[in-house]
Amino acid sequence: MGIITLGLVTSGYLSTFKVPIWVVLICAGMIVLGTSVGGWKLIRTLGAKFYRIHPLDGFCTQISSALVILSAALFGGLVSTTQVVSASIMGCWQCRTGK
Repeated sequence: MGIITLGLVTSGYLSTFKVPIWVVLICAGMIVLGTSVGGWKLIRTLGAKFYRIHPLDGFCTQISSALVILSAALFGGLVSTTQVVSASIMGCWQCRTGK
């Protein structure tokens, strides 16, 4: 959305950097379309072929991620939720495999 709005501002179609609602709707539609067409194959590949997550792994990952994100929110820290969850999955994998 930011790149499309930047293009609209630099080309002169918009006078201020404010994301139009039609840009939001088009981007949301493309995300939905991409996920429904090919995203599930990617999710299946990443979720099952690289590292098979067992129910206990998923539970531990979600609890540890929630604690880290909640602690960061309470203390005013800025964290990326994607990176926190990824690090939790890697930590769970290390505990299970011993690597």
